Amino acid sequence: MEQGTNTAPAPLPQVAKETGHGIAVIAAGGSAFYFLKGLRNSPKGGRLAAAAQAVRTNASRIGGWGVWLGAQAAIDSALERVNKKDDRFNTMISCGAASALVSVLRGPRAAALSGIKGAVFGGLAEIAIRGLKRFEADLPEPEK
Repeated sequence: MEQGTNTAPAPLPQVAKETGHGIAVIAAGGSAFYFLKGLRNSPKGGRLAAAAQAVRTNASRIGGWGVWLGAQAAIDSALERVNKKDDRFNTMISCGAASALVSVLRGPRAAALSGIKGAVFGGLAEIAIRGLKRFEADLPEPEK
């Protein structure tokens, strides 16, 4: 092996993979949410058509979450690469930065507030994930 060769996988395929999985989950979950919402809020006789219309009408909202997820995955990967470690602050910073980037067209104040909300969300998500991992570690091993 040559000296100075980097054997670490490129971050771009990993970011694309994470984004793809997230978009699939968001598309399925968002479509189901708006379908059920349209089904519930429409009058009898046209519920199925109204539910399908609700999904088509809200498709841009579902796509917006995909954009946010892609930005978050890219920023998280960049932070991980720069810091050379995966810590809880990467998630908080990447969620905040992605939220600010997505809402930057609404002005600097909206972007700043959205970034703060995103960072808080990322922090809460990280606390929940770490709590679940700790809880999972305390569970006894299943018998075979």
